[in-house]
Amino acid sequence: MANILTIAGSDPSGEAGIQGDLQTMRALGHRGFSVITTVTAQNDVRVYSVNPVDTTVLSDQLRAVLSHYQIDAVKIGLLGTKQIAYQVYRILNEEHFKNIVVDPVLRSSSKAVLLESAALPILTSFILPLSRVVTPNLDEAETLAGMTVRTQEQMKEAARKIYDLCKGVGAVLVKGGHLADSRVDILYDGQQLHEFPAAKVYPEKIRGTGCILSSALAAFLAQGYGLTEAVWAAKAFLDRTVGGHEEKEDEEQLSFIAS
Repeated sequence: MANILTIAGSDPSGEAGIQGDLQTMRALGHRGFSVITTVTAQNDVRVYSVNPVDTTVLSDQLRAVLSHYQIDAVKIGLLGTKQIAYQVYRILNEEHFKNIVVDPVLRSSSKAVLLESAALPILTSFILPLSRVVTPNLDEAETLAGMTVRTQEQMKEAARKIYDLCKGVGAVLVKGGHLADSRVDILYDGQQLHEFPAAKVYPEKIRGTGCILSSALAAFLAQGYGLTEAVWAAKAFLDRTVGGHEEKEDEEQLSFIAS
C-alpha cells in the first residue's frame, strides 16, 4: 500500500476534485491523504462559486501531512489563486518528491474559470518543473502552449512546446478525449512521443475523468511503474471505472495492471 497525497479542490458532487481522487486511490488499494486548496460549489451543470482557503490553513494542512507521513506520490489539481499556487510550490520544493503528477485545472467542464490568470506563471515556471508528468486536456494544452490544439499533430507540437517551456518537467501527457476525429493521448518525455489510443469514448456529460486519470497515474507511479506503463494502467483503470461501454479494452493496457 502506498501513501498518496492529493492537493486539490473540494467538489460537493463527489465526482471530481479531492473526492474523486480519494475514491480512485482507495479503489487501487492505497491510502489517500488530502489537502484542500479551494471549496467549490458545483454540480453537473454549473459552478456556483470557487472559494480559496486561507494560505495559513493550506500550509497547516500540508505540514500536518508531510511532517508525520511518508508520501510516495503527489497529485496536484485545482489551485485557484497565485497565493495558493506559490505556497504549494514553496513547501513541495523542500520535499524533493520523485512522483508528482499535475492535472493543470484551468476551467471547469462548464467553462467556469478555476485558476486565476495571475497564477499561471507560478504553475508553468515553478510547479510544473517539479513534476514527473503534467496531464493537460486540449483546452489546457492550448493555454499552456499558446497555440491551437485540435488535431493529433497539434497535440504533438503542444506537448513539445510545454515540455520546453516548463524546464524541468519530466513529461507531458496531452489528453485527446475531445478530439473531433479520433481519441488518442500523446505523451512526450523529452526524447520520444508515445501514442495511447482510447479503448473507450466517454459521453461529454461525464465529469471527473481527468481527476481519476491523474490520481490513478500517481498511484501506479508510486507502485514503481515506469511512466508509459503507468499511463497504460491508469487509462485501463479509467475505462473500467467509468463504465457504460461495451468496447473491448486494449490487452496491452490490461497487461500492466497488477493482479
